[in-house]
Amino acid sequence: MPGVVIARRDLLLESPIGPLEIVRLSPIGLSFFPPLGVTAPAGTPISVFLPLQARPLVALVGPTTPDGEQTAEFVDLDLDRARDIARLIEALIAQGRDLRKRPTPLELDRIVAPERIREVLHTLFSNRCRGRILSPSSADRPVRVGAGRIEPHSKTPLQWECEEQWPPPPFTISIDGEISRVSFRVDVAAEIDGFLAVAVPEEIVRERARVMRRVPAPDDVILGFSHPRWPKLKIRRRARDLSIDGMRIVGSAVKDLLYPGLELPEATITWKDRLLCRVAARVSHVTDDVDGEAQIIGLSLRFAHEDEHTHWREQLGGLLHPNTRSDGTWSNQLWELYRSSGYLELSNKSESEFVALKQAFADTSARIARSNLGVQVVWPSSRGLESSMSILRCYEHGAFIYQLARRQGRVPLRFPGRGILRDVYLHAIEELQRWKEVRWLIAWVQKDARFSRLVHVDMPRRYAEGGRTLLWRFRAFEADVAPTLAPPAPGALELGLATLGEVAQLIAHVQATRSPHYIEAFDLSAEAFDQRGLRSSWTQAKLHRERTVLVARRGGRAVAAVLCEAADDGLHLFRLLDVVRLYALVPGGEASFPSLLDEARRFYAALGKLRFICFAELDDIPHLGPAGLRDLGEADAVLLPSGLLPELLEHIFEITAPRDVPRLSAP
Repeated sequence: MPGVVIARRDLLLESPIGPLEIVRLSPIGLSFFPPLGVTAPAGTPISVFLPLQARPLVALVGPTTPDGEQTAEFVDLDLDRARDIARLIEALIAQGRDLRKRPTPLELDRIVAPERIREVLHTLFSNRCRGRILSPSSADRPVRVGAGRIEPHSKTPLQWECEEQWPPPPFTISIDGEISRVSFRVDVAAEIDGFLAVAVPEEIVRERARVMRRVPAPDDVILGFSHPRWPKLKIRRRARDLSIDGMRIVGSAVKDLLYPGLELPEATITWKDRLLCRVAARVSHVTDDVDGEAQIIGLSLRFAHEDEHTHWREQLGGLLHPNTRSDGTWSNQLWELYRSSGYLELSNKSESEFVALKQAFADTSARIARSNLGVQVVWPSSRGLESSMSILRCYEHGAFIYQLARRQGRVPLRFPGRGILRDVYLHAIEELQRWKEVRWLIAWVQKDARFSRLVHVDMPRRYAEGGRTLLWRFRAFEADVAPTLAPPAPGALELGLATLGEVAQLIAHVQATRSPHYIEAFDLSAEAFDQRGLRSSWTQAKLHRERTVLVARRGGRAVAAVLCEAADDGLHLFRLLDVVRLYALVPGGEASFPSLLDEARRFYAALGKLRFICFAELDDIPHLGPAGLRDLGEADAVLLPSGLLPELLEHIFEITAPRDVPRLSAP
């Protein structure tokens, strides 16, 4: 039964079957615990005497929940009496007699490290974030506040703009970031040049209760519906803000008879006086608008037809990502961007080494754009493309982020380079958040890639100690497919395709020696190893994904294995999707790595490949021997769970913040 939860024993009502202990109350019904030893059968009419009601209400008893809670739905209830119940609920809330707790935060960080506190606060001021002052000693509504200026050498360097007089300390300042909310206690405050000036706190609390970023809604976005219980009640409300899977509207719990859990099976969203799409919605919360006089109703949206959902995403995309595109039609401009940005010169390469992949790159870019496997985001301007990055789902539960490039030189007017990188990352990561099957973001970051390390190494490292992320150092080598070693002497070492038993041996070895994160992200469990679902999705997109295991045997026993993975030419210009990983299955098995690499050369040659990449963990490098490999340098592999993607977005806002605000000084 939806509705507002009432504290146990806080609302006892009279009824013919005895006093009812109300558990949940809404304008359409209630749930209750019956008197001890008394259970009313489903369908039994009962009279309920609510406070402030002139006459009893009639309700039909419904089913009993497993914990003994019974439900009942009001009958013959007109709008006036329903609104009376809604007013009663509001009165209970005002008296603190409900149990509507704030949603449990998805993330809650108590930050005490001084340097980290300064970084977070600097970001809030740089991005001109706004919030409110909450005073425990005052019943007045919150005072709105905005980031004003930082005076680094002042004892009260955080100086806030207030639209009205602030209350005396102690109070809490709560500031809305892009996705999270940051709050801290203020015990001493001063007025300086009209600003509310406070010291840097010793602790701040950062909490996040949602996954997707919201954007303010244009004034002409309207949600319309008929109330499901009283169809003659037609409701049209302006949207406050929008996200990919939800919206918040400005309304009234009493007038509109909206309450948590209410299902709206049919609603329409209009924009610019035109029907945008039809949706179903569920009321997730009703809260007072701390920045206004009305109430805010949060709704989750469901789309009956995929084309409606696609249309919604396209329209919302213009608000979420006004400067970027992801339609897959930019391959020629992308090639020019890769040239001008220096991307094609990484790892001591030159453009001539990539020319053979140019047409394949154009073909695969178009296929990705038409699929649900990946996204290629670009930031176009009058001089071409300013920046780009790609994400591709290359494992059942893992997506790979790659090919970040930014044009060098003067940037377009009003758009600093960091802001361009921010836009590209936001678009790409928020596309990734829609892929429900993806549980891991995989990044391979070169040791000297400064900005990429700020994004993909610094932030995940904060969560590594708690076991939520995984980072490790490896070295990448490039190999031509032409064999470099003589075949092993007969009887000394047998090379070939792994049997099913040897594949199972490799899986068991990986499970015994690697992190569960590594196993899930790279499809190295028995259930996901064949990548059946992934390969089907790639085939539908007219793309090719393959993996195989080759082993080295001594005396008929597998001593080492190489896992070979392949994808279409052009998907990654540095061929990081044509990759091998080496595993010693028994002590001393590393000695066969050079021979296994030669066997891998034959595998890739049969696929028409010219080169492939070997990912060698640092302990494996001494055993590669004379394998004819070109060193591409050290890098870090990073696995970030999808649950931390909002934290990654917050981190990107932090490191790309405007530089026109001075930094806080260390004490």
